[in-house]
Amino acid sequence: DREDSSSEKQSRPKADIIIRDNFFLGQLDDMYINLSSYKGRIIQYEGFIYNLAEEENAKEPFAVCRKYFCCGTDAYLVGLACEFDRDIPDNNLWVVVTGILTEDEEGHSPYLKVMDLSILNEPGNEFIYK
Repeated sequence: DREDSSSEKQSRPKADIIIRDNFFLGQLDDMYINLSSYKGRIIQYEGFIYNLAEEENAKEPFAVCRKYFCCGTDAYLVGLACEFDRDIPDNNLWVVVTGILTEDEEGHSPYLKVMDLSILNEPGNEFIYK
């Protein structure tokens, strides 16, 4: 059972866009390219917590990511940085995140203002291929 471990499932905000496994990378690319069309929309997707505290130039404390395989053995992290006003779950925990897509101060990068972050009992597929 992959349902979240919180009782907040019923109160999770309704998403305008749910990013699914089969179009994860394509949807994220479109959000970066056409940010003005997505800004202010409620986005939801699953991924794992990746702490950004050690990253150079990180503006947000963490991201919810997947691993993208493109060529050979190379895997890249893809996802959105997240702003959250509560405690951040541990690295690598599988979550479903719901938040408002927002633009950074420079107007270059999208990030999520998290409305709901729920830990799932069972992880999904961390790898995406498209």
